[in-house]
Amino acid sequence: MTTLTIINETKQIYLSSVENTLNTTLENGDYKSKIRYAIPYLITTNENTLYQTVRVLNVIIPYSFYIINEYNCNLNINNIILVIPYGNYNAYTLLDTINALMTENNILGVLSLDVSNGKYILTATQNITIRTTTNNINKIIGLDNSTYTTIFDITDYKINFPYPVNTSGIHNIFIKTNFNTSNQKFGGYVTSHILTSIPVQVEPFGIIQYSNYENTETIIRNKDMDFLSIELLDDNLNYINMNGLDWTIRLEIKSVNKYNQNDTNIFSWE
Repeated sequence: MTTLTIINETKQIYLSSVENTLNTTLENGDYKSKIRYAIPYLITTNENTLYQTVRVLNVIIPYSFYIINEYNCNLNINNIILVIPYGNYNAYTLLDTINALMTENNILGVLSLDVSNGKYILTATQNITIRTTTNNINKIIGLDNSTYTTIFDITDYKINFPYPVNTSGIHNIFIKTNFNTSNQKFGGYVTSHILTSIPVQVEPFGIIQYSNYENTETIIRNKDMDFLSIELLDDNLNYINMNGLDWTIRLEIKSVNKYNQNDTNIFSWE
């Protein structure tokens, strides 16, 4: 009778966004959120391989990305596109910046904050229209995709924003790879390549740290791979702009193999 033996083989992969390590290619430059690593024999399979898994062991990412960025910086008032400078804001500093831009563009309106409900109010001496279909800042300043026109209120024109201002920024960092894994749903999107999400629980310019204490691992469906792609995505699955700062990720790949007593070499990895 043939005796079968199950052996787990593991290897750890240390990844960094520093260029020229592990034949690293920065595919979106100083964003450092889409990187390709040339790693021979990253994944190999043979007749003894039952299955392979991957898990994120730990992650260290600097909070160097901005609350206002290229994805959410445009505000259309009276068909004039106001471009908010990239950076980190709270409700008041964002308000001040928008007011300054309106003044520069001769828009006779003033934005204020209702401290009782956290909502912006736009007050003007003339009729003003906000065309949100060409905005990408709506969710931050408390608008939906409607078109807003000021309503005359006794002495002036007003727009009462329907939702509170939200300058909380990115809530999760999604780590996407070229590993083909089981389908999972993140942020309304179904994808088979996202390994995990990292909650952002520190203030801007702090350090985001994650450790996989639950030892969560994911089955890999790829048979053979000699390169690894890592992407860092925000809540809307946009590439995060790391502004040139570097991060590190440590992965563990496990191969579960079966062998019989006649096998002379039970180690499958080179």
